[in-house]
Order: sequence, then structure tokens, then C-alpha cells
Amino acid sequence: MGICGYLVFTEDGATPALAARLTALPGCDVVRAERRDLLLLVTESTTADEEAALRETLEEMEGVSALVLTFGEIDPETPVGDPLGANRGKNRRLPVIDP
Repeated sequence: MGICGYLVFTEDGATPALAARLTALPGCDVVRAERRDLLLLVTESTTADEEAALRETLEEMEGVSALVLTFGEIDPETPVGDPLGANRGKNRRLPVIDP
């Protein structure tokens, strides 16, 4: 599947704990913004199913107020041409903004 980049907006006071939880996830690297409750998250997955499972985990994680996909490498050879398409129209706990 490849690499994706996200902006993770956090709930008040949740940034340090959320950063630790995200860092503990396989394939995730986190950088904390200096002056905001914002995390920069880069994920790496090997399959479309792995990416979809990771995205679902991120969407449901406590402490996240919004998740913005800023970059998603989409491999046309994968069986899922649009990895975001499966979740379109689905009720979510958080707002997710597709690029």
C-alpha cells in the first residue's frame, strides 16, 4: 500500500498520551507540533487491508478530535483502487477530511 501522512488534531490535554499510543502502533511515526495540540503522523503499511485496519484504529482512538489525510500513496495495482472509498457515507465518531 505505501505511506500515508495525517494531521491529528487532539482533544485538550490528550496530546502527550495520544502521541505515546500512536507511536506504539506498528508502522507509525509521530511528531508533535510545538505550539498546538496537533500531531503529525506518518504511517507505513504493506497491504490495503492493513492500511484500512490502521485507519479504522485511528478514527476510533480516544483523544483524537479530527484526523486529516494529507498524503496517501495509492498503488493502482492493489485490489482496492480507492482505499478511502469503503468508508464513504459511513457514520464515524470523528470528522475525517479526504484530500
